[in-house]
Amino acid sequence: MDKNVLFVTIVSSSSKIVSTLLVCLFHGMSLREALALGGLLNTKGVLALIVLNEGRAMKAIDNIEFTVIGIITLLMASTVAPIFFLVEKSTKCFSNYKQRSIERSDPNTELQILTCIHSTRNVSGIINLLQLSNATTRSPICVFAVHLVQLTGTGRASAMLIVQDSRKTRTIIGNGKNNNDITPQRAESEQIVDAFGNFERENETAVTVHPLTAVSPYTTIHEDIFQLAEEKHVAFILVPYHKLPTANGRLQGDNVSIRQLNQNLLNNAPCCIGILVDRGVGPPIEQNSTEFDKSEFRIAMLFIGGPDDHEALSYASRMAEKSGVTLTVVRFLEAKEENTRNESDLEDMTESEEGKEIDDDFINEFRFKTMFEECISYQEKTVNSADELMEYVSSN
Repeated sequence: MDKNVLFVTIVSSSSKIVSTLLVCLFHGMSLREALALGGLLNTKGVLALIVLNEGRAMKAIDNIEFTVIGIITLLMASTVAPIFFLVEKSTKCFSNYKQRSIERSDPNTELQILTCIHSTRNVSGIINLLQLSNATTRSPICVFAVHLVQLTGTGRASAMLIVQDSRKTRTIIGNGKNNNDITPQRAESEQIVDAFGNFERENETAVTVHPLTAVSPYTTIHEDIFQLAEEKHVAFILVPYHKLPTANGRLQGDNVSIRQLNQNLLNNAPCCIGILVDRGVGPPIEQNSTEFDKSEFRIAMLFIGGPDDHEALSYASRMAEKSGVTLTVVRFLEAKEENTRNESDLEDMTESEEGKEIDDDFINEFRFKTMFEECISYQEKTVNSADELMEYVSSN
């Protein structure tokens, strides 16, 4: 009889796990999360032991069956801790959150943007780009401006998040033992807060800014950024390039820590990641919003294909709705002549037929929506190699 009980228990538990697994996979959950959920649904509590005890008292089951079922119940309960560990570890991968993007965002709702600032030299370029993001009352933007401060030394092991506002009040989140270790950066943080505060006040009906300061080692600060992005339902993360502009528009320096941070963000991106290469040629930060709106801007969007280019074109389309902005979209197509192809150069550019169909549908929809927009132009360029593509970009 105990073998029959064990067989029935295994079959019933397996069917619950398999059915949960199929449903979860159908809805896009990972295999790890699906198995964990199926295991959790099989766990039993105190109520199951009470029912078993009553069944034995009513002579419905004997002592052997009671013992077998009781042991199985305890074994199932013991799996809760490791299953919770698997689920908690899996949520750090933000698998479901990756579906949030600019392309899928409703244009009539607020766009959530998280910007990362390393120093005051990054502020001007980022705010100029946000000005071009066409924030309106109908389609506002919410900016989480995070000043990243590298935690060094051994005075405090845990990260810290400082939430600031226009009144310079601070709320410190995290285990901070030695708060004095961020004192040198406070003056710079206040300058950044003031700059974004002015940006918010000049666009008060269309822009909301939440300034924060994140203090953490740069080796793990990307995890703090991802956590904040998930909590705030951010669709776009904007970070500065690891080199800074010079007075003549060139780039100088090579910050290894920032370069590694950007690489970590790209490797584990929970949403769209934009790296701003600021050459310092935009309007000065002191220019108010009214003067900025009178300026004219020409934007080029180079479309090769894939989800990243879909995001870039969606963002460029939003920018093109702002007055004074002219958008030129150039789509690069692979040459069809077999004898002129360089397969080694083009292997990173080629797309599957399915991917090309998706790109074609996306471009056709974009052209249909913007066919009467005089400020938007579209052209196609056929190239035989990546070198030819780079040559075309450099010459235009």
